[in-house]
Amino acid sequence: MHKLLDKQEDYSLQCLRYFSKKRMTDDISFQKMMEDLEWSRRTLIKNLDTLQDDIVANNWSDYLNFTYTAANIHLELSTLFSIDYFVTHYLVNNVQFEFCLEIFNDEFDSLQTFTEDNFLTKATMYRKLNRLKELLQDFDITIDLTKSERMLGDEHQIRYFYYCLFSDAFHFLTDFAHNVEPDVLTDLINKIHSLHPDMPYAHLLKMRTYLAVTLSRINQGYILDSTSPIPLIESIIILNKDIKIWIGDILREAGLNEEQITAEINVLHFVTTVLNIYPLEYFERVNIPIERYSSDFSRKSELFMKHFNDFFNQSLTASQYFYLLINLTAFNAHEVYLKGSEHNSRMQLNIQTVKESHPLIYSSCESFFEYLEEQTGKAISDSMRIQYFMLLREPIRLMYPPIQICLLSKISDAQHVFLEKIISKSSQVAITFVPFPDESVDLYISDFKVNHLEERYTNAVFYYWSSIPEETEWVTLLDILHRTYHLKGKNNWLNK
Repeated sequence: MHKLLDKQEDYSLQCLRYFSKKRMTDDISFQKMMEDLEWSRRTLIKNLDTLQDDIVANNWSDYLNFTYTAANIHLELSTLFSIDYFVTHYLVNNVQFEFCLEIFNDEFDSLQTFTEDNFLTKATMYRKLNRLKELLQDFDITIDLTKSERMLGDEHQIRYFYYCLFSDAFHFLTDFAHNVEPDVLTDLINKIHSLHPDMPYAHLLKMRTYLAVTLSRINQGYILDSTSPIPLIESIIILNKDIKIWIGDILREAGLNEEQITAEINVLHFVTTVLNIYPLEYFERVNIPIERYSSDFSRKSELFMKHFNDFFNQSLTASQYFYLLINLTAFNAHEVYLKGSEHNSRMQLNIQTVKESHPLIYSSCESFFEYLEEQTGKAISDSMRIQYFMLLREPIRLMYPPIQICLLSKISDAQHVFLEKIISKSSQVAITFVPFPDESVDLYISDFKVNHLEERYTNAVFYYWSSIPEETEWVTLLDILHRTYHLKGKNNWLNK
């Protein structure tokens, strides 16, 4: 939903994102920030001054403070600092957002009234509406203020737009739903939670947001019927029949007939299914009949998996197969039937940020993306690259063999065992400890110099630390473990 933001708001967010990356740094080079953001000194000063004004006006001093000189920016970020918080602030205070909120709650009277209430000229409002129209175009929605509906388009698209908008603006709370009783939503979520107690709370909040949008639209008379283009989609997590149990009576009380109820439940099931990436663990404990997944979407998924296997020269386990099949099927259906998906908060991750945060595993994915584009003749958008990365990182990580570690401690056997336990618990990658040096060892960790081993095992990595390692040494070790694991894994499949 960042398209709604004004230029200055976007500039302030760029500063805040830059600060977030420098969270561990007290002083930032003024020149370096200019170069990284590709701003002139004058532009950076202007944007920093504007941000400081926002900090004062909005009492953000509990989140961040900074001062600057010609050479440096002194930065103080608290543990409460979150980019998401500032994005939300700029969004909910945005005129276009308020315009959409009034339309959603059927509180919009006229453009004349709206501009007067917001102290805007009509010319200014028309300019802002043009930016909103560009965003809505991505959702296949148009605005016509001469119509009572205000927003025109397929009903499922209008609901999806509002879901994306309110998810960003209200952090999955339902303050926007003025005509839906909170207790109704709470009861529905409790029913879902009782049936799926392992479902993450954040997923329940997302479902509650979409339910609030759905019930609000139904209460205003915008009801789906058999003409809805949304297809049936299978899911092993939330079944169509489950949703009918949860919400069927509420829809009947709202006056819907059985055809409308079926259409509403189908769309609700479709959206809640495709707005998620289900973890591999789900598929390790559920038996899935393959015949349930036979559609154009699943066939496209199977072709994707074939290319994945060919590229990595790897066979998938049964659970990995269904993990990819069902999630890819959801991706494909999402891409076709929910226009505007690039504005879903899940897909608004910056690809550069993903690359910087996960450089090693993303490089494996990027090589595969290039191969996939060659095989299919179709370019992969940045938003889909991010989705594929989030899906593929787990099977790629699991295909890598564990790191063989030889740990050496001059203190005592007890210290040796103690360090092994801490390393095992701290590591985010698969490791195996080797008691004696040999050719299989990938990493030596020692508190004394072992030149003879360095000379003998030139392909191994050697890390020397203190006998009682300090915090910074542990941080360095975790980074070495991560890099060694992924480089070994990548070399392993490249050499197959």
